[in-house]
Amino acid sequence: MSNKFKDDLDRVGHLPTDMAEQLGIKTPAAKTFIRYALANALLMDRKQSDYGPKNISGFGTFGVVVRMNDKHERLKTLFNKSRRSKAANESIEDTFRDICNYAIIAHMVERGEWPNE
Repeated sequence: MSNKFKDDLDRVGHLPTDMAEQLGIKTPAAKTFIRYALANALLMDRKQSDYGPKNISGFGTFGVVVRMNDKHERLKTLFNKSRRSKAANESIEDTFRDICNYAIIAHMVERGEWPNE
């Protein structure tokens, strides 16, 4: 587990029992899923603070699809055993987190909920 992801999970903590009950979440897998999603929201917030929304709003859903494809291509490279140890700037875990976030961003864009400014 990368240090960034571990730090984000530590910040999120454990899903409060009352929140899980309120949402009707019963399974351990779904409770862990919520923790990961919240950790990814922290990552998304950092990236939005760095880059803002225009890199998405300028190209819409198709731009998000292109970015997701870039991440899939990166995964293929990272899973190639001969090159896996050479990628110093982004781990497999980082790439999966970005893909998760891009999927949610695509939903937001499609629903007209992505900010322009």
